[in-house]
Amino acid sequence: MVIGLGAMGSSTLRELAHRGVAALGIERFTPGHAHGSSHGGSRVVRCAYFEHPDYVPLLTRSIALWHRLESARGRRLLHRTGILLAGKPGSQVVRGSVSSARIHGLAHEVLNAQMVNERFPMFALPPMFEAMLEPETGYVRPEWAVEDSVADAREHGATVMDRTTVTAIHARSDGVTIETDRGEFIADRAVVTVGPWCERLVPWPKAPVCVSRQVIAWLDPEDPSACAEGVLPTFCIDAQEGFLYGCPIAVDQPAPAGMKVAWHIIGETVDPDGPIVPPIASEGESIAQAVARYIPGCRGRVTSMRTCLYSNSPDGHFLIGSWGDSGRVTAASGFSGHGFKFMPVLGEALADLAMKGSTRLPIGFLSPSRLG
Repeated sequence: MVIGLGAMGSSTLRELAHRGVAALGIERFTPGHAHGSSHGGSRVVRCAYFEHPDYVPLLTRSIALWHRLESARGRRLLHRTGILLAGKPGSQVVRGSVSSARIHGLAHEVLNAQMVNERFPMFALPPMFEAMLEPETGYVRPEWAVEDSVADAREHGATVMDRTTVTAIHARSDGVTIETDRGEFIADRAVVTVGPWCERLVPWPKAPVCVSRQVIAWLDPEDPSACAEGVLPTFCIDAQEGFLYGCPIAVDQPAPAGMKVAWHIIGETVDPDGPIVPPIASEGESIAQAVARYIPGCRGRVTSMRTCLYSNSPDGHFLIGSWGDSGRVTAASGFSGHGFKFMPVLGEALADLAMKGSTRLPIGFLSPSRLG
């Protein structure tokens, strides 16, 4: 049984179904919903990972699996726009990315601010900024990825129950009992990937996960041609104000229209079951002002905003492993706003853990045991 059909859950369900497992997926909302962090029309995909070089083998595997899902469903998910990472002098975002690229032999270019501004004239990076261009990555369509994974899982025999809330999980030596608002279910094993609700169902005693409110904005640029895919790369800017990221405008873009931009910073802590305050004008203005400062060729007015929820681990790294003492529940949480790009490879890993209790994929550094 897979509980939670967001990014990791939908991918795990698909993987189990392809392996011939009789799998049931339970989702509180509907696949591709906007109540967590698997929405927003685009999610950045990077391989030269500044957060930790051990993520890179997982990411290169994930790229291959994105293409496999695209081939299976016939819908484009991964857009290879290239990613420009730039930052203030000494930026760990840039230097950590360059280090990961060199360790793992990834294609990349090290640039200075002048080189960036000349190659991409919509940018106006300050003279002392550092930069790196990763040409083979970009962004993925999150809602479509989840929807296609669930559809493919169903076609391979999986059962899906949506609009079903899990209220408790009881793991025993001989199985797992799942209590829901639609009755009780018994499973041999369970994989739990419930995002913001992990602390309700599968809390890690020494690795608490907190949920934060994040704001995403879409700008209507004064010069749309400067912000189009093929002209503007996906970008991440480690600025004085925070970590700014964005994706170019594409012809296959779902609503809202415009250039998507947001701050990748930890927002205010919220209760995922409580009312989430809608975005306010000043939050959008903060994003628009940063674009006008660093990418003036893409300046524009904010036309739409959304919120999403980050599930933050204590150190910003994922939490993946066996939960409880029975060995029958596998949990994945704490993706801290940067986990979606790993969706297909972690589906493989979680299916391995559920079926065999181990995986050959290099996820040992993501074990919750690292935190005590």
